[in-house]
Amino acid sequence: MEQELRTLLLRHERRIHFQIHRLNIRNEQYDDFYAEGMIALWKGLEDYDESQGEIGTFLNHRIRFRLIDYQRTIIRHIEKDKEAMESQIIAKDSGNTAGTTNQMLICVTGVQLRDETFWHEIQSVLSGNQWKWVRHFVIDGLSHKEIMELENVSESAVKSWAREARRKLRTEVFHRKIVEAVSG
Repeated sequence: MEQELRTLLLRHERRIHFQIHRLNIRNEQYDDFYAEGMIALWKGLEDYDESQGEIGTFLNHRIRFRLIDYQRTIIRHIEKDKEAMESQIIAKDSGNTAGTTNQMLICVTGVQLRDETFWHEIQSVLSGNQWKWVRHFVIDGLSHKEIMELENVSESAVKSWAREARRKLRTEVFHRKIVEAVSG
């Protein structure tokens, strides 16, 4: 029985090559697709029933559809990897991370400009460029590169605005807490 199965696999092996070429599979993925094709061929030979029609047609369909499923799986993995990579790049470039751990501090997208007095108070503490960074990055949710293009400055300038704005805001908030504690 085992010898018969090997003989059948070898006899129908060309069907796998045909389907791989028909799907335009590149050389670096050829071996993986060939292995999937062998599995499909083996299972197809086991599942074949003469009442289902011609064995060649049956095997061709089994192999082709298994290879298409495998191709879709690979594409899904590539897309998920790409999304994860883009997410990491955005998180890294946003500048919204803790210094030692690189963990996101807050999610800045979708900040509403509801309390105008709060934002006017923030603006009064910052320079013009630092306020541009807060408005574009925190309120509008733009990336550093988008701010750079919008304001026609270098990326290091935008990062400098961000660094100084954070420093001033931390100092101002800390100073206010001390004043409130002493006066309260």
